[in-house]
Amino acid sequence: MNFSAFERAQVAMFSYREARHTGNIDCIRAVALVLRNRRANGWGDGSWLSLIAAAHLTAANCGSDLDLANLKTDDRLLQLIVSGIDDIYLAQDRFDDAVSRIVCQDDPKKGALYYSFVDRKPRPWFTENIVKQPKDHAHIGNIGAMMFYR
Repeated sequence: MNFSAFERAQVAMFSYREARHTGNIDCIRAVALVLRNRRANGWGDGSWLSLIAAAHLTAANCGSDLDLANLKTDDRLLQLIVSGIDDIYLAQDRFDDAVSRIVCQDDPKKGALYYSFVDRKPRPWFTENIVKQPKDHAHIGNIGAMMFYR
């Protein structure tokens, strides 16, 4: 395995862990697209792993409740994100795709940098610094139980 394959696997796992509770592959893909937008906007040290490591600092909601000890390899959502992560990682996904249009807008540098799950209590930091700052962090769309902010 080379390092980029390892990194892609980590992006797929992070996205799955963050949004699996929605039961929606579009939400899982959206998490990976937000990471890509953050990378395009110069967050972290340029690596996807640095984005994953720092994600908790800007998270809207408290951590995932996914029990990795009971991870099921036959979970269709896990299989779908693993099979689709290369296109997101390599920026080869289709921009006529509804998820990409919402999360990336017309340019990843103008796309969503934050996401929130509406069915989970937001962290006070997120409410004060993102939700209550619409001029700096506009709400740009929803996918299922997720809201996206610039």
